[in-house]
Amino acid sequence: MAIELNEYDIMYQPRTVIKSQNLADFVADFSREIVPEAEKELQVFTGSNQGTWTLFSDGSSNIKVAGLGIILILPSGESIRQAIKCYPITNNEAKYEVVIAGLELARELAIEQIVIKSDSQLVVNQMQRTYIAREARMQQYLEKARELIRQFQS
Repeated sequence: MAIELNEYDIMYQPRTVIKSQNLADFVADFSREIVPEAEKELQVFTGSNQGTWTLFSDGSSNIKVAGLGIILILPSGESIRQAIKCYPITNNEAKYEVVIAGLELARELAIEQIVIKSDSQLVVNQMQRTYIAREARMQQYLEKARELIRQFQS
């Protein structure tokens, strides 16, 4: 490119790097529509945690990877969504991992009241003491989930 422009006395100069703070300032100055969204997120993290939140969890696994999906619904109806990719585990372990990850996220947000929704019959029945966890690994998961649940008011 520089050789082709040389005959016209035009010099090629590569662009300099834009510093990340300048880019962030530009976005903040010219993206007024994101301000309400940022304020909503800030409200979530600074104390609008009164009321009952709902945790939806779903996890699945295959031979290569496990995927965990968490949705926390605020009392106001808004949601926080999180997807987690982790090492290969069994499907039942993935179902427990996602419930545990969701409860840990809820604790970090200082949520006091939560309803847990899971599509895993095994996890729900073991946590409600309808089923017994026979395998040592499942017993560990069950104990960890129950321990986290005890940290909530209801």
